[in-house]
Amino acid sequence: LILQGDMKRRANYFGGAGYLEDALYERVSRRLFQKNIRTEEEFSNLVKSAGPKIFLKGQEVLNEVEPALKAYHDTRTTFHDLETVNRSSRTVLDFLAGLRKDLDRLMPGRFPELYETERLRHMVRYLKALAIRAERGIFHLDRDRSRALDVKVCSDRLEDILNNLPDCASDEKRRSIDEFFWMIEEYKVSLFAQELKTPFPVSRKRLEKKIGEIERMV
Repeated sequence: LILQGDMKRRANYFGGAGYLEDALYERVSRRLFQKNIRTEEEFSNLVKSAGPKIFLKGQEVLNEVEPALKAYHDTRTTFHDLETVNRSSRTVLDFLAGLRKDLDRLMPGRFPELYETERLRHMVRYLKALAIRAERGIFHLDRDRSRALDVKVCSDRLEDILNNLPDCASDEKRRSIDEFFWMIEEYKVSLFAQELKTPFPVSRKRLEKKIGEIERMV
C-alpha cells in the first residue's frame, strides 16, 4: 500500500506516510488472513486464495479510510483558521484546544486498525460535527459550555465504569460499554450539529438507561 497525493500529505497528521501505510497494511492483513485455520492444508489454501486479492483489498481499504482522513484534515483546517482569526482571545483558543483533544481522541495514529468500515463512515460525521461545533461555539461559548456539561456527566460515568471494570467482566458488558461510548458521540452530534442527524434516537434519558443496563451486567 503506497499513499499518494492528498492522502500522503494528510498522513503527516498520523506520523507520516510510512506509519499510516503500516496501519493500513495491518488492516488488509487482518481482513485477508485472520481466519480460523486448523490444518496445514487450510493454511496453504488460504495463502493461495488470498494472494490475488491483496491489491483489490488494498484499494478497498484505501477507499474506506480516505473519507475519514479528508474529514480529519478539513476539521483541523477549520480549527486552524478559527485560531488564526481569534488568536487574541484566550477564551476562544482554550475552547478550540479542548476540541482538538476530542479530535485526536477520535482519530489516533493507528485508527485504520481500530475502526471497522461502518465505524469509519460514522467517523466522518463525528469529525464534521466537531468543525460545526467549533464554528458555532466561538460565538456562543456559554451555550456550548452548558451543553458540554451535560455530555461530561455521561463521559464521567463512562470513565468510572472503565476504571472499575473487573478483568472477569463479560464480553456482553464490554460490548455494551463500547456501545455507550459511541452513544455519547451521537449525543454530541444531536447537541452541537443537529443537521448531521443520528442513526438512532439519542438523549440524556437514553444514556442514563444504558448506564443502568451496564451496571446490572456481570
